[in-house]
Formats: sequence, structure tokens, C-alpha cells
Amino acid sequence: MALITDVKRICDRLADAGWQTLMLKHGLSIKHMSESALASALNEAVDVDKTIPGFEDFVANQAKGIEPGNPAASLLYHAFASPNVSRVPDQSTPLGALSQAITEFPTLEELDTIANYIYAMTNRSLADVRQHAADLLATDIGTVELAVAVFASEYRPAPETPHQRYADLCHSRTGTARVGTANAIYDGELRGYIPFREGDSQNMIRVLPCYYSTWIAVRSRAQESRFGPARARPGDETRDFWVPVHKLFNGDECLKDETIDIDFSIHHENKKLERLHQRMEDAGFPSGFSAAERQQSPFINAQGLIEGLAIFQGGSCLLSPQPQPLVARASFNNAPLTFQSPPMQGAFYDAFSPTLSFNEPEGPPVRPWPEYAHVRFEVDNGRTVYFGNRPDVVGKATEGGYRALNIADFTGDGWIKATVPALDSLDSIPAYSLIAAPDFFPAVDQREVYEWWSEIQDQSTLSTQPPWLRQLVLGGYWDFWRAGPIPLSDERSAPNITLANAAFREDDNTVTAIVTALQDINLLQPKPAVPTTARHAALPDAAAGVFAPGWDTSGDRIPGGATHLSAYGLGSPFPEDAKLCAALSTFWPAVAPDTERTFFGDQSSSPQGTGTVCPLTDQENGATDGSVSWDGLRGPRVITENSSRTTVRYPIYEYADYTFNALEGRFSIAATKDIDFQEYTSRILATLRMYRTLESVGNKTSLHILSFQKLESTNISLREAQSETGRSLSGPVYRFDVFDDSNATRLPPSAVDEEDFTVDLIYTLLIGTSDFLLAMARRGDGSQARSRWQLLDF
Repeated sequence: MALITDVKRICDRLADAGWQTLMLKHGLSIKHMSESALASALNEAVDVDKTIPGFEDFVANQAKGIEPGNPAASLLYHAFASPNVSRVPDQSTPLGALSQAITEFPTLEELDTIANYIYAMTNRSLADVRQHAADLLATDIGTVELAVAVFASEYRPAPETPHQRYADLCHSRTGTARVGTANAIYDGELRGYIPFREGDSQNMIRVLPCYYSTWIAVRSRAQESRFGPARARPGDETRDFWVPVHKLFNGDECLKDETIDIDFSIHHENKKLERLHQRMEDAGFPSGFSAAERQQSPFINAQGLIEGLAIFQGGSCLLSPQPQPLVARASFNNAPLTFQSPPMQGAFYDAFSPTLSFNEPEGPPVRPWPEYAHVRFEVDNGRTVYFGNRPDVVGKATEGGYRALNIADFTGDGWIKATVPALDSLDSIPAYSLIAAPDFFPAVDQREVYEWWSEIQDQSTLSTQPPWLRQLVLGGYWDFWRAGPIPLSDERSAPNITLANAAFREDDNTVTAIVTALQDINLLQPKPAVPTTARHAALPDAAAGVFAPGWDTSGDRIPGGATHLSAYGLGSPFPEDAKLCAALSTFWPAVAPDTERTFFGDQSSSPQGTGTVCPLTDQENGATDGSVSWDGLRGPRVITENSSRTTVRYPIYEYADYTFNALEGRFSIAATKDIDFQEYTSRILATLRMYRTLESVGNKTSLHILSFQKLESTNISLREAQSETGRSLSGPVYRFDVFDDSNATRLPPSAVDEEDFTVDLIYTLLIGTSDFLLAMARRGDGSQARSRWQLLDF
């Protein structure tokens, strides 16, 4: 079947859902009686109306529906693939333009089909592809090195591309799928997968697949005006990148005089338990299992991680993790799988007891085994007992000397390789595939947070910011991260070269870079201001690039060799590390929530404390009655506020067991999934202003955010404050209720896992985007005495 037949079928299905009306506004009709008529229409140049929402970042003012070999310059592909195209302009009014929602959207496979048609229309042979690459790289054709390579791919708005000049199809040889408890759901309007949809149960987390496509790629040193990479790193001018040149797909339209048939092979594994047991053996604590047994499941899980590889008709594929509980009790030969829990000394340390922590041999990123392990289940004569809720949990875990139950997760890493018999003269370069923990902020990416934080410090940018923001930066408040939001795409390490049959090389250190297809990029073209995506991104700029031990992947080193990425150095299981990272003030920004304020004590090893960076609201951390928190805990809350005193209650950090909560199915993404980049950064700024305002009261270690809320304009306290001061705050407006250590008294314990305090003085701050904020202090002794609301210039 000719590709134009499939393209017509797609256009026919979508035309009456609003697409024909939309495309006609550019002068392009997609509703035709015949395939030849559609092909002719798609080959005609039209004037692009870039005032229509979603088309502001289209590459050109005039374009064809299909531009051979160039998805970004193909008007039809941009319209169908851009997540910013979702409405049809209707009518202009004095109060603004009216628009209608598009009611049907292309599937991912349909977008892949149209991309195939774009490259089919080049009518290139393999020799033509080689010449095309030589021309763009301005090099002799004899020096052009081509290969068949697999890439994770996404069509992105301009701000998320390497060049940031126009929307483009972006690629990386590393893709990230994410585990979950339920099947994947594709959101056509977002052109991507989402971890939660309305109607799902509160504790459901959907798996997030990753789309991979196969290309003829060329090896090249970094070239900003040809492909990138995104956020080029020092030394990239001497590093080799594989760059897509021509998309491969099944059939005889892909390459002239060739019939292409793509066959995929894949391998993924989770070796955390095997590495953990090996480390115990090496440290003098016999595993109880032979080396041969430790090569079996669940020590090495190579079968139960992915649901399968969905192969599109054209030959691209979709890798989806197996929907299953986030963690599970491990068993071997129908018995609980255990290991000897050691005393936390020597090769192990007790800083995070009752979590077992492993000393690494040489520091990040080298982690040959999981850095953390769960040890709160004791197995004795086949009987499993949980002691995480006992008063002596820390002492027992620190002392060790019992058989601890292994808890398995279903994260891992692996490879995807394409074999194309018709192109067997070319090497086949696999993609590095991550199956990672959930991203609790799917609408926020590491890269955009990092660029926002970095760019504000630039003097040319800082000079345009409001006075209060300039004061934060110049006053020493801007270095607030516990670990900077460096994206994995900035990392220059080899993929996991220990993976069987991958043929990854130590010097293949650009595998996580993000590039475009090879093209002529006009760097003089201005960068358009358009919305970024609110969907989860599967490319590595949405993953974490700090390995302590990491969130999406970690690192290791072959003895005497270079460092490489690997997943087995992460926590065993991942919630054990998630607890530590979250308590350390969003240690991995844009994926891990910040729970520093959830606990009374500051968990930072820094003498100054890190404080809260991006707080969760009372609803998001479970403090509000009836709310479902992301981690299964209840946040700090007032339990009594009467004529005698104010009493607040906190969960105790040592008794917070994320692995147990994951076993019980208590994790949730429902409350955090809609926090986007604007909301995320607004919370950071408001929190910094709060700390600066109260610096005469306390510091980040002594101040406690008891309550954090985002206020509606009708909120009683907001209206009262604005009435008393005669000034109105611009939004978004957040309310902080804060007290200092000096105003709190610990009460006798009422429960093993919670602690209560009386609070004598509470400061309430209302902070928006205005050059001032509103503040009030109130007594907690039952007198209900309070100050009037004050206007402060902070």
C-alpha cells in the first residue's frame, strides 16, 4: 500500500474534527476525493498564518503541506504534531478572538506515518543520503560515516528544541519510559502520554512509554548550525555525535531501489538485587545464595520489566513498561529472598538509619551497587515481620544481625537495536533505554528549570527583573538548590557498557545528548515566545543528571576505564532513595517533590540547612483532611487551636517508610501532575521571599512552614489583609504560616511515628508577584491576639 493512501486515510479521519477548517485558514485543503489530488495539494506552497495559536513557532512564512525530508517545514506535520495546536480560530471580537476546540487528534502511529511520507518524498537512494550529509557538513563524501541508529524522538515547540528558533523533531539516543501501576494513556491534544487522567483512582499511576524511531545517521562533531546539540557542553567540539539524516521505515518507498524491513531486538534488566548480594558477600556477609543462583530472577530481572514493544506498521516502535505494583516482596524458589543485614559501620553507614546505606568506593558517579536498601522486614524461619513501626526501629536496623527481606522494584536499563538487512553494510547503533521511577512533576522538565535559574543570574536578564527578584539574586538567596537541576542530557558519559550484547563503547559519551536531524539552521532567526509542553517528555532533558545516586539512572566505572551510566546503583527499591531525596529539599528538582517541611527536623547535612525550595500545598502533602498525598504520609497540621494553646503534629522522619507505603499502594501522582513550570517556579520565588522577609526571626534550619496554600481571590484572609492595608496583591498569591524553633515546645510523645509541639507565635505571609507582601503575626497561646496586617517591601 502506498504511503499516500495512509496519509489520505488519516486526513479523511481528522478533516471534519476541525482540521480542514484550520488548514484552510492557511490555504491548504486536506479533504480530497482522490490520493493524487491530496498529494498535489500537499506539494503546493501556501502562506502560513503565524498569528494562529500554535503556528507562531512554525519555521517559515510560506510552506508546503509536505516538505520532502523536513518535518519542521511541513505545514501538515507541524499542525498535526505540535501540542500547541488544539483550536480553530473562529471570529474576532472587541474582547478577543473566538475559537473552537478540535475534537479529534492524530495518534502517535499516524504522526509516524506522515513523517515516513515526508522522507519518502525525497526519493533518495543510500548514495543520495550520503551526499546530502556531505553537503550539509561541508565535507568530502568519502569521509562521511553512516550507520543505522535508533533514537527516542519527539516533536517539540521551539523553546524545547536544541536551536530554540522553531518547532522541530528532536532526538536522543537515550529514551526514558517510566513505571506505573496501570496501562498507558495517550492524550491526543497533548500529543503525548500522561500518568493520570480524570476518573482514575487517586493512587493509580499510569506507565509512560517511550517512542523510538530508526534512522540513517551520520557521525559528526558538534555543529550548532546543523543539529546542535542542545545546551552544548565544553569539549563537545571534539566529541562525536550520531545525527539523524534520513528516517527509515518498512517498504519500498523509504530508499530508492531498496525494500526496507526493520527488525528490533531489545534487552532490559534490573540487577539491583544481584549487585546488593554481591556487595554483601564482598563485605563479609555471606549472601546464602551461590553465584549461579544470583544470576537468576529476581536477582537479575530481565523478563518482567516491559509489557512489550509495539511495532508500528512503518517500523517505528513504542516501548511500554509492564503495569504492575511499584515494588514487591522478592522471593526465590518459593521462599522470601533475604540477605544478612549488617551493622551500619565500616562499609555501611547509619546517617539515614533505618535505611541501610552503602559506602561507595570513590564517590559519585561511581556506584557499583545500590546506595540504599530497605531493611525493615525481618525474616525468621520463614516468618516475615515488619518492625518499621516499633520504637526501636532505628536501633535494630543500625545493629543489624538479622535476615532482611529484599524488596524489588521494576526499574532498569537496557538497549533497543534495529537490524535492516538491506543496509547490512552499515553498522547498527542501539539506543540506551531507561525504565525509570515515576516523575511526580510530569509537566515540568529539568532543562527548563535549570535554564530559568541560570538565565536569571545573567546581568542582562537580571536588569529586567522586578526589584524584589534582583534583591534575592544579589542578596545571596539564589544559590538555593541542594542539588542543581542539571538535566541528564548535559551528561557526557557512556551508556551502560556492562549490558549484555549491547556493543556500547566506553568512548560513546554523547548518548544522552539531544539533537535535531541534520539541517541548515538559521541561527539569526529570533527565538519565539511560545508555550512549552505540559506533557511528560521521554527525552533526557526531563531526567536528572546528578548521580547521588540518581533518580532515573546512576553511574559506575569499569576498573581502569571511563565512567558509564547504569541503573543498578539506584536505591533498592527506588522509594528508599525517593524518601531521602524528597526530604533533602527536592534533591532532584522537577521529578522529586520537596518534603523538607513535612518533617520537623531538617534532614540536610549542611550546617546552614537547605530549607524548603518548592513547597507542596497542604492538600498535596496530605495535611488537609481527606486529601491524598503523593507519598502516603500526612503532612504537618494543627490538631488543636483553642482557648489554651495551639498544638501542631508532625510525622517523624525515621518512621516514614516510603517502601512500605509503595507496597501498600499509597503513592499518588494525582495532586502533583498539574504543577507546571510556571507554578513550580512561582512557588520557589515565593518561598525565597518568605525566607528573606523572616531572616531576622530565624534561618532555613530553624524556620518551619506549618502551612502552605495557594489562595483564590475570594479567600477570607486575603481579602482581610488587602482591606486592612489598602493594597491588593497580584497573583498567584500564596499563604505561608511559619514558626521558629524558639517559639515551639515539644510535647510528650502520643504515638511512635508522630510528634507534637505547642507553638507560641506564628507568622502569616501572603506573597504574590507584587513589589510588596502582606504579613501578620499571631499568638498561639489561646489568646487569639494578632497584629494588624502589615505591608512589607520585600
